[in-house]
Amino acid sequence: MKFKAFALVPFLFCLPIQSESSWFLSPQESKKIIISNQTVIIDARDKSKYNKSHIYNAHSLTWEELSLPDLPAKGNLLPTPQLVSIFEEYGISNETKVLIYGDPLDGWGEEGRIAWTLRSLGHKNTFIVDGGFPILIKQGIKTTQEIPPKPKRGKFINTPSKIYTADINKVKKSLNSHDVVFLDTREEREYIGGVPYGEARGGHLPGAKHLHYRDLMNQKGQILPHSQIKVLLRKKGIDENSKIINYCTGGIRSGWVTAVLNSAGFNAENYPGSMWEWSHKPEQDYPLVRGIN
Repeated sequence: MKFKAFALVPFLFCLPIQSESSWFLSPQESKKIIISNQTVIIDARDKSKYNKSHIYNAHSLTWEELSLPDLPAKGNLLPTPQLVSIFEEYGISNETKVLIYGDPLDGWGEEGRIAWTLRSLGHKNTFIVDGGFPILIKQGIKTTQEIPPKPKRGKFINTPSKIYTADINKVKKSLNSHDVVFLDTREEREYIGGVPYGEARGGHLPGAKHLHYRDLMNQKGQILPHSQIKVLLRKKGIDENSKIINYCTGGIRSGWVTAVLNSAGFNAENYPGSMWEWSHKPEQDYPLVRGIN
């Protein structure tokens, strides 16, 4: 089927773009800026999926390329100068709009991890396609196997205005704090003590609430309405005044949850080292609790 981009532009440009307080764009908004060719499009899926089919003009970038390579530090990001250099190679400047998509129902929240990385560096024009690659296909966006040409190098200055990251020291200091809520975004089997992904020890942070990251999306892989998200969290004793630190195995799923919660008006940070890092530390100083609270 022939892709009729220009016939759609007049209608699509009437659609409002969400404010930068939201990290997600609807399928219609995403389609609009893809057609406009005024954005850097990042495919956060596995390279094999990208090579099979991707949105035209999209560049492949995985979370692993932005992270330390080896356990137990694998969840932590590369040094900031390296991150900035990588993003500049993709043509990203501070004013560039960046649109990231993944495959929510067949992935790990990789698109949220990359968006969290950029937002943590102060890039406010970073957005996630709500529903990811499958929803863009349904919107009629053209796909290809061709690799787009290398973009002109961007000029990106690290200018964070809000903290979206909690490192291991902050997490440790917050263990006995009544002001911080830990949110474990893994599967229940991991929360209660399973170690399926390379953790040295099983369990969850003391007092951590459990909410599997996919509980925040519907059957199409799109995030729930903010009102439903707030109801889910209130049932766990979490409201908009709570200070939330999300974690998982290596900060991927929890990075996605950080994007969702900040978009819904919560004060949420991601612990990127997560259980890979924490579980390799001495148990007496870095405790874990097995079972259900």
